[in-house]
Parts: sequence; C-alpha cells; structure tokens
Amino acid sequence: METLYSDAFDYWGKGTQVTVSNASPTAPSLFPLMNCGTATNGNNSIGCLATGFTPSSLSFIWTDDSGTVLTDYVQYPSVQMGQAFSGVSQLRVNKADWEKAKSFTCAVKHPAGDRTQDIFKPVLLNPAGSLTVTLKPPSVKTLIVKNQAVLECLVTATDQNIVSKAMITWKVDEKAWTEKITPSNGLNNSKGSTLTMSEVDYKKHNTFQCFAQSGTISSKSQAYWTNITVPKVSVHILPDEDTNEGDMTLVCLVVSSCECDVYISWKETKGSMSSYKEGITNQPQKTPDGKNLFTSFFNITKSKWDSEMMYHCAVAVADGKAPREHAWSEALEDLQNDPGFYLNCTGNIDENDELSSLWSTTSSFIILFLLSLTYSAVISLVKVKQ
Repeated sequence: METLYSDAFDYWGKGTQVTVSNASPTAPSLFPLMNCGTATNGNNSIGCLATGFTPSSLSFIWTDDSGTVLTDYVQYPSVQMGQAFSGVSQLRVNKADWEKAKSFTCAVKHPAGDRTQDIFKPVLLNPAGSLTVTLKPPSVKTLIVKNQAVLECLVTATDQNIVSKAMITWKVDEKAWTEKITPSNGLNNSKGSTLTMSEVDYKKHNTFQCFAQSGTISSKSQAYWTNITVPKVSVHILPDEDTNEGDMTLVCLVVSSCECDVYISWKETKGSMSSYKEGITNQPQKTPDGKNLFTSFFNITKSKWDSEMMYHCAVAVADGKAPREHAWSEALEDLQNDPGFYLNCTGNIDENDELSSLWSTTSSFIILFLLSLTYSAVISLVKVKQ
C-alpha cells in the first residue's frame, strides 16, 4: 500500500518535526522571550524563539537551573520566513518552581547543530518602583476651621499581595512617630495611613515623612515641609461689560511654586467690622513654568462696592501662619480713567509682572467661565418650569 504525503513534514512525538528539504542545513539562533505581565492563575510563562534555521525539523527541551527536565511546554510549528524558518516554544512554570529557580534553559536539537539559551527571571532594578507612596499635604481649610492638621499617606502597587502586606510608618522631624495614626484600606490595590495633630502641635514641627515596607520591598520616603514658599497674589476686577448689571466681580490670582494646598477666602471690612466669606475657587492649573495657578472669584453688589467697603483676598498655606491678605476697594482705583484690568495697589509692581502676564492670558477664560455659569443657571430654571 502506497502512502502519499501532501506536506513535506510530519510530527513524531511531542515537539519533534521532520522536514524534507534541498536547502543547505543552517543551525538556529536562539532568543529568550519573557512575559512582562503578572502571573496567570499562579503560573508564569517564558518562551524561546529560534530563527534562521534550515531545514524546519526542530525540537525544544526545557530544564531549570538544577538540570531537571520540564515538560509543561508547547512547541508551535515552524514558520518559513524567506529562505529560513523560525520556531517558538512556550514554557509554563508553576509558582513553587518559579520561586525556587533563578533561571531556565531552552535547548534546541537541530540537524545543523544544537543550541542552548539561558533565560533568567526578571529582577526589579528598582524594588521601590513596585511600591509607590504618595504623601498628601494637610488641608489648609481644615487647619484653619477645625484647628487640625491631617496628613494622608497612600500606598499603591500593581500586586494586591504586596499592598496587603505593606506596613506604613511615619517620621516627624526625622524621628519615628506613632501618635494618632489611623490606618485605612483604599481601593484599586491601595492602602492608606492618616496622621492627625492639633494646629498648635503642627506649628512646632518642620518635616513629615511616611514610608512603606512589604516583605523585602521598601518604598522611597515621601516628605512634606512646613516651610512653604509664600505664593504670589494679585487681585483684579472684571470690566462692567463682562458682569451682570448691578454686580461687580473680583478675581484673585495665586501662583504657588510648591505642591501644597492653598485656601482662598474673601474678607469684607468696613471700619472696625469685618467678616470672611468664600468665593468660587477653581482647581489649580499648571503655568508654562510648572507652577500652580489658583483662581478665586467673588461677586459683590454695586451698592456694596460704592459704600467704601474694603475687600481682601486672604490666601493661606499650611505653614501655620495667618492668611496673607491683599486689599482692594473702589477707592484704590479710578475705574473711569483706566479701561484695563487692575492690580492691587499694595503689592510691588515688579513682583506682579508674572501675575500680570497670567491675567492677560486667562481673563478671557474667566469670562467664558462666568458665562457658562449663567447659561447653566438659565437652563436649570427652564427645566424646572417645564
């Protein structure tokens, strides 16, 4: 009985391929393949790529660093690329074998010559990179209103096991701190720790740090200093044509060079009477030179503006000091003689050059923001009436 083969190869056993070819035999070149993702169901995968060989007959053999033969692998059929062939084998390693072995060897048997390739497990060049710590500075509003400083340390990692085992520690002025520490479990592979102290105690310290340790993995420390650079502040007024009839809108621009919280309030003063109120403060935006720009709006009636009321933009940062106040009133500027925008008269002109530039570039966005608020209010009223 005659047997006809439509293809030039057949498989004998696992991973053995025989091919009939007239090409000159060429030994393969081997390259390691590493899975950079996380283990699947506790199993890790590595691979071995063989290229540039002829004929296509090829077999892979896998061993660990102790010489033990590993059998849980797959060999894919060789693929012709030009005048030569390429082949791939994938090895699956369970968690126990993966943890005790440091390397694996991919060996290839080929008619033109055998080859081997050692494959080493990936090593974290920076172990702290797998455990990230973020220290959130205290809220200035909480510091002023509740007389409390609350610092939050957040730990994140790609592996939930690393996070669950992480221990968070604190240092205050380079000394270990354990008082009023509250742990918390975050979401999405995260864990937190909160340090709380009174405003009085907070003012006594200069540096706060938090660390995380999970097994052999340590995080880099994150520090927060209370000696914050004083932000630059300027106060402006929107032209009459850009505000509602009978209203005035003051705008306070604050530029801070640090990644810290800024609390902006508005102080109304007439004679010996004064009161603080909150305006509308936007989330900080990045300036071209990487600083944080805070913008706060405060609306007042024209009658109040004409009543010799003094307005202050009060800016506070978490340095334990009183808010810095920048005054503005109808008496400070002659609105009829100067059709442009106005800086406060209490600040140094040179120091406000940067703020003047920012004001000229952001004033149009502020106007659009106010218009959007008006539009949203109108739409809401229409929907209510419907």
